[in-house]
Amino acid sequence: MILASSSLGFLAPLIPDFTKAGAAAQQIVKLLGDADEEKTSKDTVPGVKLDALLGDLELKNLTFAYPERPTVTVLNNLSLQIPAGKVTAIVGHSGSGKSTVVGLLERWYTTDPGTILVDGHDLTTLDLSWWRKQIGLVQQASHPPYFSV
Repeated sequence: MILASSSLGFLAPLIPDFTKAGAAAQQIVKLLGDADEEKTSKDTVPGVKLDALLGDLELKNLTFAYPERPTVTVLNNLSLQIPAGKVTAIVGHSGSGKSTVVGLLERWYTTDPGTILVDGHDLTTLDLSWWRKQIGLVQQASHPPYFSV
């Protein structure tokens, strides 16, 4: 009995922290969504799986603003060709859209207007699971992200 009350005495001051942590966890789950919701997502509809992937990327007239800040345009009419087998560096100041381009290539976001083509195929028509298995990202603190197809 004495041991239990002593332990409770140590834990009691931490109860508000546990409550805050639980509330924060609920907000994160709400933000990320429920796993069951993902099963009904449009991204789970099977798309095209290319027989051969060369890796030519073309970004055409991309304009993008994050859903959380729709009034702040991050990319404005960006067009870029990234040939297969070539190293392409995207450099710029913080907030200039480097990571946004990678997020769009990984299909964490979609853009409208604008199109991303992979070997001439619209990225949104490709099977999402298959596409993400074809690509890789190595991000380093002192260098821009390295993205490969």
